[in-house]
Amino acid sequence: MAGWALSYAWDLLTGVFNGMTADQIGGEFEALTASAPRQILWHTLFMVVTVLITARGVHKGLEKGLQVMMPTLFLLLFAMLGYSVLVTGEFMRGFHFMFDVDFSKITGEAVVAAMGQAFFTLSLGMCALMAYGAYMPANNSIPRTAVNVAFLDTLMAIISGLIVFPIVYAHGLEPSASRRAL
Repeated sequence: MAGWALSYAWDLLTGVFNGMTADQIGGEFEALTASAPRQILWHTLFMVVTVLITARGVHKGLEKGLQVMMPTLFLLLFAMLGYSVLVTGEFMRGFHFMFDVDFSKITGEAVVAAMGQAFFTLSLGMCALMAYGAYMPANNSIPRTAVNVAFLDTLMAIISGLIVFPIVYAHGLEPSASRRAL
């Protein structure tokens, strides 16, 4: 999957998707998944980058890499949020989709699905925190850091929703529709 992300990032940077419909972009993904050489290329590239970073160790590799990657991620998210607000014309529709409460739709199944999502995303953050915990300075507060992880995870999820849903609406899609239903 990381290779797919690299392939998509490359396609975005080189303008491959400009002017394409959702179906055409879906066709590009199907072409990627049907091509073993392309998948091997992008996966190999991802693995080479991963090995180069991790071979340098925690401080010289991961820490230095994250000092570049995390600010870049935040810049990209806020650029995409700006696009969602200023260009799509559907920001408020996406906002209402996320935040307008319809209590009739809150069922036991919905609560279980929400809990599963919350535990999954928080567990990813907590696992990363535990992995880096061995390298944390002794004066750092673990509970405060855990609260920060939970807060930032929630904030990034909200920002991501405010990016995705207006773009989905702007392209004439429905958030609840699956790719196959389109």
